[in-house]
Amino acid sequence: MKKKYKFDPETLNYKKVDHTVWQKFLRFVLPQIMAAIVIAFIMFFLVSYFFDTSLERKLKKETQFLETNYTELEQKYSNVQKVLIDLENRDKNIYKAVFEAEPDSAFRPRFEINIQKYLDVPAGQMYNLVEINKRRLDTVEYRIANKEELYKDLFSLIRENKNLLVAIPAISPIKDPNFNFPVYGYGHHLDPIYKTPIFHKGIDFAVPTGTAIIATGNGIVTKVVKRSRKYSNREYGQYLIINHGNNYETLYAHLNKILVRPGKRVKRGDIIALSGNSGKSIAPHLHYEVLKNSKAIDPANYIFLDLTPEQFDAFTFKAAQPGQVLD
Repeated sequence: MKKKYKFDPETLNYKKVDHTVWQKFLRFVLPQIMAAIVIAFIMFFLVSYFFDTSLERKLKKETQFLETNYTELEQKYSNVQKVLIDLENRDKNIYKAVFEAEPDSAFRPRFEINIQKYLDVPAGQMYNLVEINKRRLDTVEYRIANKEELYKDLFSLIRENKNLLVAIPAISPIKDPNFNFPVYGYGHHLDPIYKTPIFHKGIDFAVPTGTAIIATGNGIVTKVVKRSRKYSNREYGQYLIINHGNNYETLYAHLNKILVRPGKRVKRGDIIALSGNSGKSIAPHLHYEVLKNSKAIDPANYIFLDLTPEQFDAFTFKAAQPGQVLD
């Protein structure tokens, strides 16, 4: 250690400077300690940033596993949600078609929770996955529990209205398990010939000439119009009407061949005609109407017994598209 000297103006000599232990500590030891701490901190930071401990590697693997399983759980949850939505839509259509009521007006939910608060969970909070999924499962359980109660009421109504259910139109008039044909729906569309807005009273099923047409419910054939008749209808071409009772009727138009006569009793699924291109039609198809109290209503609400949820979604989506119809 170098000796320190200090000039004394009184004696005009240099005197040796003697430091106390504390001064020596502050001047010589403390800087070295601080330097060591800084170096240690830098090394710790570098090691922590670029190298993982065995515990960290284990935790990262567990986190990655949880994230992968969470993604799969998200997909499964989405699928369950989709199925529930399909079921709820179909239930609503069944109630509207058969019982002329909304499901909510037919029963009061027995299970009530605040669903909205479950939908307001901030995204990206991996640490809260258990709570998030618990809430989602609570929501699904709530909806399933209410559907169980709804089905109890529905089955009770079905038992009380068996005759009505076999007569009401409830299936597609085209027997096709794949349901892969164009559909033009009920509502406002363009006239195919005059290109003017019209209100389309039914659904057009674009199928080849000669496709089998089936009765959509039990009933009695009340009207048959063929080309040979003087009052053959230019708008509908060859067509027939079935009375299903309870103020329900169905109309099948633009036929190529009619296989039943007036007064004939038919059952749901019986072949009654072959599709064609007669009357005011620009392409082979079947024009199908459902009438309640002699007023045309949307047939899409009356096609639910023979379609899967996926087919029903695809059918209603196609039927709802705007544009030109075939008649």
